[in-house]
Amino acid sequence: MIALTPDFRKVISLHVLAGVLWILAALVFGLLNQLQLMAGVPAPDVLGFGIIRPLFTTALIFGGWVGVITAASYFLLQKEGELKWQWVALAGFALQQLALILGVVTILCGLNKGREYGEWSWLSDNLYFLSLALFVVVALRSAKSEMTAPSLYVLIGFTGGALTFLLGNLSLPYSPFGSSPITAGMPDASVQEFYRMGILGFLVLFPLFGLLYYLLPAHLKLPIYNDGAVKFQAVTMAFLIPLSGSAFLALGPGPQKTATAGIVFGIALSVVILMGTWNLLYTISRGPHAVELDRDGAFMRWTLRFLLFLTLLRAISLPRFMQAHIGLTWWNSQDIASDILILSALGLSGVGLVFSQRYTGKATSGGSAGVALFFAVLGSFLMILTNVVQGVIEGSTISGMEGGKLLQPAFAGVLFAGNLADPSTSPTLHYLLGFRGLHLVGYLATAFSLLAWAFAMLSIWRGSGEAYKEPDLHLPEEAHSQEAH
Repeated sequence: MIALTPDFRKVISLHVLAGVLWILAALVFGLLNQLQLMAGVPAPDVLGFGIIRPLFTTALIFGGWVGVITAASYFLLQKEGELKWQWVALAGFALQQLALILGVVTILCGLNKGREYGEWSWLSDNLYFLSLALFVVVALRSAKSEMTAPSLYVLIGFTGGALTFLLGNLSLPYSPFGSSPITAGMPDASVQEFYRMGILGFLVLFPLFGLLYYLLPAHLKLPIYNDGAVKFQAVTMAFLIPLSGSAFLALGPGPQKTATAGIVFGIALSVVILMGTWNLLYTISRGPHAVELDRDGAFMRWTLRFLLFLTLLRAISLPRFMQAHIGLTWWNSQDIASDILILSALGLSGVGLVFSQRYTGKATSGGSAGVALFFAVLGSFLMILTNVVQGVIEGSTISGMEGGKLLQPAFAGVLFAGNLADPSTSPTLHYLLGFRGLHLVGYLATAFSLLAWAFAMLSIWRGSGEAYKEPDLHLPEEAHSQEAH
């Protein structure tokens, strides 16, 4: 029986351990996904793409990401005030794991009837919603009357995430695991896009920004450059996230005026995210003078760089003519799993390492964290590059078709193998020598980075290694004199 502790040590450590294990499971499912696309292994009649894909997204987003971010968020709330009702937090953890395990089992049984990210039965949906709601209850019960901006981000993120999950998966059950969605037809398309953006915005970006707004100044011993913009960002993001999903109805059956408004709101949301990201980056750089970062600080800097890059690319792909060109290609703005995989390899890893070392008082042993950072940067760059290039090529190919035939047959060689493979060779070799093969290399690098991160995290929580010491980070002497003035 688990002994409850007033300082939430059991609750936090259980969330970390479960989150790391779900990340490792996601790596396995993701690798199977890549192998099936490349070589048809495993066979579609054994484990089809429609089964492996939701197993990957379930383990990555709802198991790994939410697990570690929940632990880090409890750490943040504990630093802000006294955490209370640990039995509620422990119940939330139990419900979360039960929902995930049932979700995986029902997907394997072919009972996946839910939204694209999750795809569970109604039972798992409701259990998971309750786990998110219980976190919000604990956060509100433990919060001070004056909440700091980082705590506000975490609370908005989990509250918005819980409501998104509930509204996006509303259904009427007709059997223990079967249900019918309340929405149908065109309204269901709108709900799907609201759900997709809500998961990315509330469960991923909000907690990530909140934790970075706390950990980065604490790590650098520098205040946020523009503190007034922090709460403005929170309010505008909370308003824009639910509205921006309708941008992806532009090429569907939905109302086009609604889609146009969604595109405008989506671009505005991108601007707000860029503003917050640049605020954090400028906190590090302080203009021309860069802070001398250690490895943990480098994790946060690279997270912000890639978030900046991803946001710019997503904003560029939002206009109607861009969606028409790349909407059905590899570079698809509706595929949030690739964004979350990149942010997991960098943002989740960095946040997890920093908060774990500060919470346990133990530093990472060996070079696993440094290896994780190197391969996370390499893998993220390759995945973004290959997705964009492949998307542009596919978009050009589609636009160069007439009557189902390519107007420029030479595109076929570029599309599959970058003109490096002999057309007489096997499709597998075409895959390996083409952009998709390069994407596989990027995925493997990212997977290896998360594996190294998992070992680093487990070593911290086992208590091995030296005692954690506050890093001696500082600005160059010239910058110090300017700060003094």
